[in-house]
This record gives sequence, structure tokens and C-alpha cells, in this order.
Amino acid sequence: THANQATFLQCGSKAENRLVLGCISNLNVRARVQGALDGHVAMNWFTSFKDVRRAFEIGKDPATVVIGLLDGVGGGALDFTCMGRQDMPATAIVVCCDLRGDHRDQLATLAHAGFRHFSFAGTRDDGRMLRAVMSDAALSAVADTVMGVIGGLIPLGLTAFVDVSVRRPLELSRVGEVANAIHLTRQSLCRRCRKAQYVHPEELLVWSRLFLATALLETTSRTVESIAAEIGYAS
Repeated sequence: THANQATFLQCGSKAENRLVLGCISNLNVRARVQGALDGHVAMNWFTSFKDVRRAFEIGKDPATVVIGLLDGVGGGALDFTCMGRQDMPATAIVVCCDLRGDHRDQLATLAHAGFRHFSFAGTRDDGRMLRAVMSDAALSAVADTVMGVIGGLIPLGLTAFVDVSVRRPLELSRVGEVANAIHLTRQSLCRRCRKAQYVHPEELLVWSRLFLATALLETTSRTVESIAAEIGYAS
């Protein structure tokens, strides 16, 4: 899954010069991140999380923010990620740290708060892994935006189907695959659509992808062609 999702980040973002903001106080981790992204995306480094937030206030619209567990003035990643969900919608946040450090408590706190996009310096092929995590985080952020807009409009029994459809468009491209992912048979899914007097599952899948494509067009600088390729509409 990560390999498929990383394809666009490795190829498309270089051509489109998508901006990534960084704030990592650990110089070793920062150097690894910079090396992993050189030639793939444009980087803009900041000393503090407050500076990153200020960049948004003056109009910057990055694809992703890559941060450490602490900024250069002692600010913590937890506060930044929590505030980012409110103030920086559709922006992906990735936390990077050194695998050799003892960060269990901090990582556990972030995970408990619902944060799930981490990259660890010191693993094999740091660059490929980081770009895969960043791609996954970017897609997840846009999916969050989509579900925030349409989630309340979908019949309750079909919300999970739409949610999974927009979060895993390449991996799950058929109705049966999405149904299996939410532990339903195709027949059960069809019954839910009929009971709710809603569109057929195939049409719902198409609309889910169109919602995702629309959100990507509105929140990124990506081309129609690159978006179509990422969500499985290349043809």
C-alpha cells in the first residue's frame, strides 16, 4: 500500500514543486529528512512550531509538515498536532524521531491522542519509508476533509464504506474489496443501500472517488492527471 501511495510523492511532487515545512530540533534526524527529500520536494525549515503556524497565517499552503518530537525552543509535538487538526485542515503532519532514542512515552501519548503518522530515522531505506509515510498522511488528511463535509449526509450504515473508499482508493478499487475491508459481504452492502433507499454500491464508490478528487483539486496544486492516476482513474 505504501509503495503505491508513494508513487505520486516521488514523481509528481518534484514536477509540481510542492512545499513541505519542517521543524526538527534533532540535527541528525533533520539531516536524514533533508537527504530523503532532496530532489523530491521543496523544503522550508523553521525553528519553532509557532513559526510553522505563522507561515500558515500569512498564506503558505504546504502539502505536508514534518516535525520532530520537540522544536528548537522546547515546544512539544502533541500540542502542535492537536492544534493543527483545528487550524490547518487538509494539511498532513508527520512526526520524525531517531529510532535509537527512548521516546516511548512521547510516542505513546501521540498515538493515544489519535496520531498515526510516524517516521523513524535509522531504519533501512529512510528515504523511501519517509516519503511513503508522507504520502499516506497527505491522503489521510484530505480524506478527513472529505468525511468532515459529507460524513453526516451519508446513511449511517454506509458511512464506513465511503470512509474506506476515500482512504484506500488504489488498494481497494472494487465494491467487493471495500465491502470485505469493512467486514461486509457484497450482498449485505446491497441490502443496506436498498434499505436506506440510496444509490447502488457501484455508484456510491464512484461518487466517493469524485469527492476525493474534488478535495485534492481544491486543497493541492496537483493536476487532474496526477490525481486521476493516484485514485485509480488513470484511463
